[in-house]
Amino acid sequence: MATVGAQSRLASLKAVTKTYPLRGSLQVSPSQTNLTPPTASVWVDPAMLNALKAKVGDQMLLGDKTFLISGILERELDRGAGFMNFAPRVMMSLDDLQSTGLIGLGSRVTYRLLLAGNDQAISDYEKWATQWIESEGLRGMRIETLENA
Repeated sequence: MATVGAQSRLASLKAVTKTYPLRGSLQVSPSQTNLTPPTASVWVDPAMLNALKAKVGDQMLLGDKTFLISGILERELDRGAGFMNFAPRVMMSLDDLQSTGLIGLGSRVTYRLLLAGNDQAISDYEKWATQWIESEGLRGMRIETLENA
């Protein structure tokens, strides 16, 4: 849940590293000098601002930590249509995630490793990873590609 003042809303939280995104760029307003949200701040969907009656510069509570709303996510190239993506997005730095206390038993968490490279390198990695997942018997782990995701 994301909370601003007395208003709360279910959020789709995305924690990203400084190398995100691998391809393309986010469109954030007001224009940002950082490629990803700085620590202790978040970027949010316009729908989230509307639902919470919030604005850039307000404080948002996520779990145990308060963040500055420093930008509005106008375009996010890799946003899919998964279950949690029906809730408005809140994007934060991965460095801040642990301090929120949100990851625990019963949390709905998806981890993704995004890769970029030439076609052969990506194909080789996909083959290796698929074999490793099968040999380790790792259920719930899968490879998503441009063709199947």
